[in-house]
Amino acid sequence: TALDSATDRRFKAARTLTFLGMMFGYATYYFTRLSFSFVGPIMRNDLGLSMLQLGAVSSIFPLAYMNSKFIAGVLSDLLGSPVLIFSLGMMLTGLCNIGFSMGSTVPWFTFFWVANGLFQGCGGTPCGKMLVNWFPAVTRGKWWSGWNASSNIGGFCIPLLAGSVAASFGWRWGMRVPGVIALAMSALTLCVMRDSPEKLGFPSAEEHHAASEREGAAAQAAGAESAAPEEDSEEKESTWDLILKNKFLWCMAAMHFFVYLMRQGVMNWAHFYIMDQFGVPALEATARVSGFELGGLLGCITSGQLSDRLIKRNPEAGAAGLRARVMFFY
Repeated sequence: TALDSATDRRFKAARTLTFLGMMFGYATYYFTRLSFSFVGPIMRNDLGLSMLQLGAVSSIFPLAYMNSKFIAGVLSDLLGSPVLIFSLGMMLTGLCNIGFSMGSTVPWFTFFWVANGLFQGCGGTPCGKMLVNWFPAVTRGKWWSGWNASSNIGGFCIPLLAGSVAASFGWRWGMRVPGVIALAMSALTLCVMRDSPEKLGFPSAEEHHAASEREGAAAQAAGAESAAPEEDSEEKESTWDLILKNKFLWCMAAMHFFVYLMRQGVMNWAHFYIMDQFGVPALEATARVSGFELGGLLGCITSGQLSDRLIKRNPEAGAAGLRARVMFFY
């Protein structure tokens, strides 16, 4: 059934606000995730911390972050509100950054940074659920890459923000400012974002796309009908069986592992290397590292466009396999 113009406008307005909330909100998550990395040089000078002590503070963070992603996904399903998990997690990461700034000992820093990691997973997982809720599969690569670019935006801005504030007002304010931004942004996202179109009385993203497309609407409906029995048959298998037998999932997990190994190494430690090897000030070193994310921003956007184009040209080849090929290429 076709949508009336008023319903279509309200659907698109709610979707746009939700997408912008995800974009700027997830960029803010990166503010509170990377703040310590870029105030670290100032902390090392002011508190006399060694590289070993700085590494000890940050070493447990990835483990806490890994577990929080799984927990956030479960909570999103149980509570039925990814927006609530997203906004609440952002508020708690902001409080952890502010709490971090109030101490002066390695155990204090470690406690708050591990707590920060436990709430960081509340960013990405709920966003994935909202993207599926609001955007149809045929255009999801474009929107997903657009949202994922927020990590590059946050990664580009935080070295400049935290580094400049720490250099001008001290490392404590370098942690507090991202924390305050997170508190404000969490309130904003809670007000403007919506969990799904169905909760607002709109049709689903797939139904909206089929209704708004004048050409190929019949093909869209036929594709949805043919896909339904396959989905029902897969439900007979347990979730763990589906995960363990999914070769594309394992390929993507392996690729993400090695990509993040390089990315986190650059973002967390490259500025220390630049300072020690080339004798540049902390602010200049963090500014140089921020340029790393500009290339990531371009690659993120183009990869989503490329995967969508491949899927449209080869619909019979399978979306997961084509997206995996794009990841292999990058």
